Amino acid sequence: MDTRSTSRHRHTLRFQLLGHFQVWRDEIPISPQSWHADKSKAILKVLLMERGQIYSPDQLIELLFSNLDRDKAAVNLRVRISELRRVLEPELKKGAHSQFILTTHQGYYFGNEAHCIVDVEEFARSCEKALYLEQHGRYPQAIHNYQAAMQLYQGDFLSEDQYEDWAILERERWREEFLIALSHLAECHACLEHYDQAIASCRQALCKDAYREAIYRQLMRYYSLTDNLNGALRAYEDCRERLAKSLAREPAAATQTLYKQIQNGENLNVALVLHSVLG
Repeated sequence: MDTRSTSRHRHTLRFQLLGHFQVWRDEIPISPQSWHADKSKAILKVLLMERGQIYSPDQLIELLFSNLDRDKAAVNLRVRISELRRVLEPELKKGAHSQFILTTHQGYYFGNEAHCIVDVEEFARSCEKALYLEQHGRYPQAIHNYQAAMQLYQGDFLSEDQYEDWAILERERWREEFLIALSHLAECHACLEHYDQAIASCRQALCKDAYREAIYRQLMRYYSLTDNLNGALRAYEDCRERLAKSLAREPAAATQTLYKQIQNGENLNVALVLHSVLG
């Protein structure tokens, strides 16, 4: 007998968590009208934050239904889990096992083996591969992978959930990974003497975090390496003014030392950039 005719179709899902949350089933967007309750979508977001991690009913209730009494919350959770499964797998029959939202005696989780693409996982893989290539001096290939990661970063993690406590740490985590990747992308460009691109990457990072001194030091070095003394000194002044106005402090010793080196016309080669950029 041809078992293919009786086997259930294995959907491929794609999830965007960086920026505005979106889901595609077999490359077709799942419409907003498909979500009958925001809580179903919220459960999915929580389970996707780390695939394979089991959340007990009590944990999910605490995160998402804390405004309800315990019995109502438990019923609500079961209903929303069932709804979520139907949204992801419309042909799923009652009582059938989901490919994606799995259950154990401990709770619920999103399966590691599920056929899906999650943008934060792709972002992390691109950055990991890029860092490996960078460390082995393969800068053009590293740049390609860092740029692939940048394209995936469509905005901060679950940008529409700004005030949800359960999303805050993850948002900070991925923003930090994004800034680190931009810093390393700038280094790779500098190693190839692509200073305009290196400076542009730094500027992009400062648009996201205007108080990141290590990025200002990169800018100062890259401007210095292009003999743009005014640009280097202006980057320092921007850093100093920003820190004084908003944080009431002076630049770190490393930043002030670099400023003096540039003023004195010392040679700041790319090797120095690589050794001190994240200091």
